[in-house]
Amino acid sequence: MNMTNKMIKEDVAMISRIFLNEECEVPSFWKCMRLGLSIFVGLVAWQTFFALTTKNFSGGFSIVMAVGLGFIFLISCFGMSARYYSLPEEIREKSIVIRFMKTKIKYYSFSVMLMYVIFTLTLRMTEIFIPVACIGFLFVTFIITFIIFLADMGRYDLSLFNAAISAWRNEEITEDRD
Repeated sequence: MNMTNKMIKEDVAMISRIFLNEECEVPSFWKCMRLGLSIFVGLVAWQTFFALTTKNFSGGFSIVMAVGLGFIFLISCFGMSARYYSLPEEIREKSIVIRFMKTKIKYYSFSVMLMYVIFTLTLRMTEIFIPVACIGFLFVTFIITFIIFLADMGRYDLSLFNAAISAWRNEEITEDRD
């Protein structure tokens, strides 16, 4: 999707208008937790499955690393979900910027998980399967993909979007003082 500065400005104006006219809800804990929790459980289960199939259970440390990395993903997803679900539903459905960010995040996340699964399966088929290498690969892949994601997002002037949220918050504070 090609985005222009004009499209972002119009989207920011629409978001500001909706923020001023609608209430933001506080999403339920479970609604925010379910995505991160499913990633956490999937990552730990996948790593545990492969670690348990090694000789002499040499993958115990990789399970601990998977739990640690999964916890980081869980907390990150919880924070992003809380912000997303606290937006009014009209913004979530109509905003070009929100839909664009959501799509980009899905593509990057899917790419990281697909590379991890392929790497794990490929390494498992060799004689030198090392469970720690799999979780290490996931960590390195995640960091590299995150840096690429930040560079990709830096191409867009999303500071306008942040400015709209700041303006809305300042107007909300000013209204509370009156």
